[in-house]
Amino acid sequence: MTEASVVICADTLDRWDDLNAAIASVRRQTCPAREIILVVDNDEALLERARRGIEGVVVTPNTNVRGLCGGRTTGAGLASAPVMAFLDDDAIADERRLDELLMPYADPRVLGVGGRLEPLWRKPRPSWFLYAENRLPGKPNPARGSLAFQKPRPSHRLSKSLGQTLAAQVGRIPRCVF
Repeated sequence: MTEASVVICADTLDRWDDLNAAIASVRRQTCPAREIILVVDNDEALLERARRGIEGVVVTPNTNVRGLCGGRTTGAGLASAPVMAFLDDDAIADERRLDELLMPYADPRVLGVGGRLEPLWRKPRPSWFLYAENRLPGKPNPARGSLAFQKPRPSHRLSKSLGQTLAAQVGRIPRCVF
């Protein structure tokens, strides 16, 4: 079966307990991750605390553009497994999340998949929140919080054409791809 590296990006010490719950949920997977990579964006206190207090996790600063996109790109560059799965720092993965995200990769044409997110409300769901879509009005699809991509290989036609298209549009392949 295909293996995955799990990348978690965090940018605040204020969600320390949530971050640890996210990491614990990855460790409880029925299909273990090859590695867990924690990318810390722009918070030195969080970076130092994570390095001291979280064992068995690759902890690194974001070395790319600031924000989630740059953090995911940093994590993707460190991932050693053929698939990179992303989990938000305030999310708890169901124990079968990796199994379900990796299942479609039995088909070699699959380059990426998304998963379902179900909010764990600490208070009642706000009436203005779009119930069926689990998202805020006017905001993008929340599936970006549950993603997995194959690491690009030269044999992927989509990888080649996407890279060429981006290079033609901006003169170079951008540093931020997620």
